[in-house]
Amino acid sequence: ADFASLLQALNEFTPDVVHFSGHGGPAGILLEQPAMGDAGGTLVTFGILARAIKATNKPPQLVVLNACETAEGARDLLAAVPVVIAMIEPIDDEAAYEFSKAFYAALCSGQTIEGSKEQACAGLQLFDEDAALLPEVLCRLDANPSEMTLVRKPV
Repeated sequence: ADFASLLQALNEFTPDVVHFSGHGGPAGILLEQPAMGDAGGTLVTFGILARAIKATNKPPQLVVLNACETAEGARDLLAAVPVVIAMIEPIDDEAAYEFSKAFYAALCSGQTIEGSKEQACAGLQLFDEDAALLPEVLCRLDANPSEMTLVRKPV
């Protein structure tokens, strides 16, 4: 995705969750360049990403940054969203996939954000014990990821 398609998706779908899986670091995330054949990508800083998300009528409740070393810079996103999950160190592609698979299985079954992260880390521990320590939940003072659910189970 490039920045324009990210904005379009935020506006068109008003998602509760924005998930990024790709290259990142303490400064931001790397999105594709809109120009054909440009493989370098565009660094979108967390400040710019927060500004774009905050400018929507209904910002997401959660941003998941399944990318290397994003936890430090991701704190900037808390100006726009109540909860962010980011990685404290590099994560390889297979571990990122395993985390996502287990996290969304739990979240979609009605578990809390924190519980979903913990279930995903338990599963990740079977795959790679060190990788299970990488995901970090960041939240604003007005948010409690241990109580926040994004999917309601039918009664």
